[in-house]
Amino acid sequence: MALAYPGTAYSDLNEILARDAFIAALGDRELEIKVRDRDPTGLDEAFRAAMRVETYLRAGDVGPTGGHDGRQQRYEAQRARQVQQPAEGNARDADAAVRELQQQLQQCKRTQEDMSREMGRLRLLAECRAEHAEPVLRRDGREAAIGRGTVGRAGAGTSGRASGVCYACGDGSHYARECPTR
Repeated sequence: MALAYPGTAYSDLNEILARDAFIAALGDRELEIKVRDRDPTGLDEAFRAAMRVETYLRAGDVGPTGGHDGRQQRYEAQRARQVQQPAEGNARDADAAVRELQQQLQQCKRTQEDMSREMGRLRLLAECRAEHAEPVLRRDGREAAIGRGTVGRAGAGTSGRASGVCYACGDGSHYARECPTR
């Protein structure tokens, strides 16, 4: 607070915030309530009140054998519960997260298998279509076979010069430059 608001390091607001933070950090609900009942005005007064109350509480917990009976055991049991509860909660949360991730992994595997099957079907369909090329009408109204490189542009199938096929009409008796349909 002193860095955020220069000049307020020793203000009343700073004392109130420090007192409340100290009381909240005591860690013992009973001690915190008894210190708040004394209504300290500042941090120093809250510290002195906490020391007195804690001394009284410890003196009241001393049994006939001289050992601390009730309060220390309650405090240790409370701390043990606080430590165990988050650990158990984290373990439950982790188990739930692992189960969820395993379910998602199984779903992804099923999706991948379905996609692989569909891809195989598409490849088979493409091979079947390539083997059974259907005639297609060209611009000039003549039929030309598609597939197996008999018709088309350079680079799509076999070259026209090597097979003696016209690029324009697909006829094997002339080249495109001599095509009568142009």
